[in-house]
Amino acid sequence: ALIQLLLAAQSEDTAKQIETATTDFNNVFTSIENRLGNTTAAINVGLNGLLGMEKSSARLLTFLEENTDNSGQLTLQVRSSVAPFIQSAVTYFASGNSADFAAARQTGDTLSEVINRAKVSSKGLSRRAKAPLRFFNRDLDVIRQSISQHQATSISLNQAIEQLRAATNEVVEVTAQVKTAVEASQNRALQAMSKRVTSAISDGMIALLISGIIAFLFAGLIGAS
Repeated sequence: ALIQLLLAAQSEDTAKQIETATTDFNNVFTSIENRLGNTTAAINVGLNGLLGMEKSSARLLTFLEENTDNSGQLTLQVRSSVAPFIQSAVTYFASGNSADFAAARQTGDTLSEVINRAKVSSKGLSRRAKAPLRFFNRDLDVIRQSISQHQATSISLNQAIEQLRAATNEVVEVTAQVKTAVEASQNRALQAMSKRVTSAISDGMIALLISGIIAFLFAGLIGAS
C-alpha cells in the first residue's frame, strides 16, 4: 500500500528502494526459516541416535565380554567413553555453542578410538557375530554426523541472522527517509499555510484600518456639514 501511494505521488525511486529493501528482508527471513528446519532435523536425528546408543551400548558391552581377549580393558574403556560422549552430545544439541561443539567432537573422537580397538580385537569373528559392534558404530556415526550438521547449520544461521539485521536496518533507513521527506513536505505546507494566514490577517488589519479611516473621514464630513 505504501509503495502504491508513493508511485501515485510520483516518488518512484523511493518506492523502488522500499520494494528492494522489503524483498531482501523477506528473502533472508525465508532462508532463516529453512536453516531452522535443517537445525531441527539434525537435532532430531542426533537425539534418535542417542536413544539407539543406550541399547546398542549394552549389547556392545555383552559382546566384548564374550568375544574379545582383552574384554575387561575394552569394556572399561567403552563404559568410560560412552557416558561422557552422550552427555556432551546432549549438551551441545541443547546449547549449540562452539565450546560444547568442541567438547562433543573430542569425546566422540575418544569413543571412536575405543571402537577401532574393539574392531581389531574382534577381527576373526563372523559378520553376524560382530553385529552388536556394527550397530553401535552406526549409532555413533549418526550422532557425530548430526553434531557436525548442527554446527554447520548453526554457523549459516548466525550468518543469516546478521544478514537479517542488515536487511532490517535497510528497511528502517529507507522508511525513515520517507518519514523525513513526508515531515519536510508537511512542514513546508504548514509554513506556506502560516504565511497565507499571516498575509490574510495582515490584509484584514489593513482593511480594518482603511475602514476606520474612511469612517473617521465620514464622521468629519458629517460634523462639518
